Amino acid sequence: MVDDGMKSGPSAESDTKTDAKIAIPFFDEIRKDLQHIATTTASYTEIDEFERLYILAAVRRTVSLMVAFQQSIECGNEQMAATILRLNLDTVARFYALYWAEETNGMTAESFAKDVFQGRELRRMKLRNGKEKATDRWLITQIAGHGDWIESVYESTCGAIHFSDFHMKRVLAQSQGNETQSDGSVKVNVAFGGTEARADPGAHPKLNQAFSHISLLLICAMKGRCGLLPHS
Repeated sequence: MVDDGMKSGPSAESDTKTDAKIAIPFFDEIRKDLQHIATTTASYTEIDEFERLYILAAVRRTVSLMVAFQQSIECGNEQMAATILRLNLDTVARFYALYWAEETNGMTAESFAKDVFQGRELRRMKLRNGKEKATDRWLITQIAGHGDWIESVYESTCGAIHFSDFHMKRVLAQSQGNETQSDGSVKVNVAFGGTEARADPGAHPKLNQAFSHISLLLICAMKGRCGLLPHS
């Protein structure tokens, strides 16, 4: 039996209230789909064990990211929400590698998943019989055709993963009550903490929408591997 991992957190009733409060689109549907995918994958006979484990690991990571993303949005931690968004996109790009493995001479989805399990790094592999290695940039390029928003989300959230100008600019964004001094200089008061003291009013809806879009794309890819799509 596969547990969706959500039962250890708030009750189903409180989840519904929280989702309504922070208005993250399709969260309930995404949870249900992930649970169904996990249950189906566990008993699906058309895949072998390492691919099965690969799919279940992607489901579990996505459920974990959903919990963390929801908490980040609730407490106004935009830096962490953007980081989690990038990690969610990473799962999608790496999940599609199961399909690309089958387009690679001498490789199957099962052999690919086994290589990953044994510690082989995806960025050192070459997929789809290409000459380039499967770096993060290469992976994003391969899935870019699924939505014109993918490249922009990737570019805007990459800085959140590694310490960068993204974090420096978030410090400046917390300035409050700037005062012009007699000599023409400006005194800047900065609220310093882990959450946003002056959040961008449009940031949360954009982050929420992007997270949901990424999750729905991933669910579609997952369903294709475990027989839940009509053509699969």
